[in-house]
Amino acid sequence: MDGNGNYYQVEKGKGKRYVACNAPRPGEADFHTVMDRLKEEAGRCAGTARQKQLQEEERKRWKRLEEIRNALPFRMGMKWGLKSGERIVVPPRYRKILPPVGYYCAYEENACQWGVMALDGRVVVEARYQKVEIDGDGTVRLTVIPGKVKTIKL
Repeated sequence: MDGNGNYYQVEKGKGKRYVACNAPRPGEADFHTVMDRLKEEAGRCAGTARQKQLQEEERKRWKRLEEIRNALPFRMGMKWGLKSGERIVVPPRYRKILPPVGYYCAYEENACQWGVMALDGRVVVEARYQKVEIDGDGTVRLTVIPGKVKTIKL
């Protein structure tokens, strides 16, 4: 704001831009209307930037999954983890891990509590099912109790 009551928007690398003033002339928008519009515009810009960031993170994640597609379960002591070549992808902290199907594998956290995780260790389905079957097309059959099966698409 300058000494005359005029408000300006200043952005890094750009000059200042007149926005509003305390005593608007006829035909000019008042300060509160202009500020509401600027807040809405800033919110849209932030939302767009956040969407781009999430898309970029997801693209990088899928690239990493493609690189570690050959990961295999390994045992250290009494716990299981995932290893891709000599690199440990998922540290050994599970009771059992089944061989991967596509980008996912079944893991047993506690006795008879199975779940599904991606090869990078991100849990997709919490471990609370008696049995987990993963198909090559990304369909998962989760046995809640014998006779009651839930089917989900990854």
